[in-house]
Formats: sequence, structure tokens, C-alpha cells
Amino acid sequence: MEGRIDEELAPTAGLDRQFHEYFEEKDVGAAYWEHLSAGTLHCNDEEFFHHGVESVRAQINQCVSDGEYEGVRSTVREFHASLRDEGWGALRQSLRSYAPPCISCALPHLASTAERVVSHGWPALMLAVYDEVALLSFWLQAVLHAVPSPRAVGAPRTEADVSTAPEGTEQADGTTSLDGACEAASEVPPWVSGECRWRLIADHWAWVLDGRREDRGWELHRDRDMLEVPHGAAPKYLTLWCALSEAVPANGCMYVLPKQYDPCYHAKGDNSGADGRGSVCVSDVRCVPASTGDVLSWSGRLLHFGGRYDERRAPCKRIAFALALAEPDFEDSLLHGIEPLEMMCDGEWGWRVRFTTVWERLYACCIQCILYEDNVPLCNNVRRLLNLFERATGEEM
Repeated sequence: MEGRIDEELAPTAGLDRQFHEYFEEKDVGAAYWEHLSAGTLHCNDEEFFHHGVESVRAQINQCVSDGEYEGVRSTVREFHASLRDEGWGALRQSLRSYAPPCISCALPHLASTAERVVSHGWPALMLAVYDEVALLSFWLQAVLHAVPSPRAVGAPRTEADVSTAPEGTEQADGTTSLDGACEAASEVPPWVSGECRWRLIADHWAWVLDGRREDRGWELHRDRDMLEVPHGAAPKYLTLWCALSEAVPANGCMYVLPKQYDPCYHAKGDNSGADGRGSVCVSDVRCVPASTGDVLSWSGRLLHFGGRYDERRAPCKRIAFALALAEPDFEDSLLHGIEPLEMMCDGEWGWRVRFTTVWERLYACCIQCILYEDNVPLCNNVRRLLNLFERATGEEM
């Protein structure tokens, strides 16, 4: 799955230098965020990012056929099956055991940096400014699209499902065909069967539950009320919740209502409970603890909530970062002309990845803070950042 960096994808390339200098001058540029991570994470480091992208690409190529990666293939197959059957799934230990070192080695630093970010008066969401988070997001999207899904999930196999191109055949456009490897596995990759067409979108958040600044997760809700999920179809919107620390009942782990217990799951509408009136049967709710490096995921229609942090019993703070994928015909990845953490499909087999600058990531974080102000009031630092953007662009946010 060869890809390439395409500078033409940047819709705001001409503003990069101007904004970089402006935010550095205001002490919220890349140098500030790297300092806040105690030098353990990268921010606006193109060389590190591009090297990480190549590491991801190399691993994804191996995931298709290399026996060494049967563990990750099995995990993703189980995830697709669980998503089909219950509306949620888990990629257990995926970030710690399967992701490239540029991601797996960063997990403890992401957790400790989240704590420092919060202690300096920022929302934990600001983790999104770091290159490691961009690479984590890229890897998750790539692995969900690259690993073939089990026959039980896909349609009956036909000659159109795969081609006869040998493994690793270079195409005329410079991308690499994986058809041969998929045929060897006797399975249909999700992007061929049409099951997975998710693109990374600018919808993300992070939490540090410590009993003081935040004492519980978000209340019972659906991430996308107006999403319709036909029977037997993959959801067009998917949340990926990455555990950066242990998450257990005592520190506020996640709870989900499997779709088979939710009569409102398949019909779109603003119904926050399984009965359409905001309530659920408690015995149907499933507790979903997670270890550091686990990724939990659920459909945009799945009812879920975060638990409460218990200061007496919690083994640690509950730290997590969430991102989202969506099909373009349901929700566009564009956010005010900016595509943060973007991975674009190049034809049928390749991917193009655009490096997003720190100011683009900061802008996306500001928009997210505005969108979720009902859940988390705007803090003074975010208000100051919004003011800086308004001054720099001359537009009200």
C-alpha cells in the first residue's frame, strides 16, 4: 500500500509561514507544545512525521500476508465481526503490541503529557497538536482498511472481488497493488467489498479523569443521532476511543448498550434511550474495561457513556483520546477549509497523506471546543487562542 506526500493537498499552504511565526511569537506555537511535553513528543516536525508515515506504510503492507502479523489480522477480523453483531468492538492491545514504535513507544508520553496539558489550564484535547497523535490516527485508519475481513462479514466471493495482479505489483500511478496478497489470503479486503470506506474527520476529544478537574465521563448519548444504520450494513460513522491508561469501573471506564438490546438503534432520530424516552434497561448495559493500548470503537448510533471516577478506589487517572471516522457521503472531513489528520484515498489501492501544521491542528481543536462547549465549558486558554485566531484571520470564530 504505497503512498506519497502530496503538497498540493494543502488548501492553506500559503499561510503556513505567516501563522507559524505568529503563534510562535504568542508562545502557543510548536516550541511551546514540545516544551509542555518535556521534550518527549514531536510537534510540527515534518521529518519525524514523514518517517513515521513510511513506517506505517511498511507495516501495513506486511499486515496483509506476513505470518508475523497474524495477531493484528485476527484482532481486526474480530473487531469487524463484533461491530457487525453488537455495534461496538475492541482492538485489544493494538497500540502497544501492533503499532509501529513511533506510536507504541509514545503511549506513556502521551499520557503524561495529557496530565501536564491539563495542569497548565488546557483541555486534554490539545494532545491533537502532537505528531504522534496524527500518526496514531493514520495507523488506525490504515489498519482497519488494510486487513482483510472474514468471509462471514463480506458478501459471497466473486471474481470481481480480487484481481490477479501479483503481490506488490507497482501500478502506473506509483501506488502498489495488494490484490495478489488478498487473493492468497482467500479473503476480501474491506475497501474492495465496500464494507469500509471510512475517512478520518476532524472530530476528536480527550479526557483526564482525576476526580478533581473531571470526575466522570460524558453522560448516556449517541455520537450521531441522525445516523441511520440499515440492518446488515457497516455504520457510516465510527468512534475510536484509545486508552492511554488503564480504564476500569473504579476510574470511569466506558459502558455500552449492544445494539441488539436497543430497538431504536437502526432508526435515525434524536432518541437518547433505547426506549426512545431517554432510558435503558440497566442489566443490558455492558461494562467495557480497557488496558493501556486498547482501542474501543463503536457505531455513531450506539448508546454509551463514561463512568464516574472514584478517588478511593481508582488505581490511576483515566486518560483517553478519541477520534472519529466517517464515510464522506455522511460527514465530510473538511472543517472550515482545513483537513487535520488527513488521509485521502488515491485511486483504489494507494493513500496520500498530508502533513498538517500546528496552527491547523490548533484551529481544529478550537472548533472542537466550541462544538462541545455544552459538555466542557471553554477555559481561559482556549478563549485566548480563539482570540488569536480571530486577530490573525480577521474572521469571527
